[in-house]
Amino acid sequence: MILNKNIDFFIKNVLNLDLTHDIIFIKNNNFEYIYANNVFRKIFEINLEDIIGKTDTDFIKDEILLKTCQESDIYAFKNNYLICNEHAFDQEFKVLKLKIDLGHNEAGILCFAKINNN
Repeated sequence: MILNKNIDFFIKNVLNLDLTHDIIFIKNNNFEYIYANNVFRKIFEINLEDIIGKTDTDFIKDEILLKTCQESDIYAFKNNYLICNEHAFDQEFKVLKLKIDLGHNEAGILCFAKINNN
């Protein structure tokens, strides 16, 4: 997936995300991955082709992390957004999850996760 210049500007300058260090992914309304950036894929040691169409249960082995991810996705989907801190991989992340329109009467979740250095 290639980000257009407007989205790239928004991510870098408005959200203050670093595309080389911060996690970005998109899931459909079945919570199946339809996009995951390089940072996400490196953390989970997974190729893009291997994650598309998969859910968290397909590759997250840590039960606590799995439950946290699933619950925050459901909350964001029901409430249109979620802003929280999540602990994973021995780090704290600032997380923003947004319910988005994927077109064709389908909604999804867009997630930005930034390592919390505070």
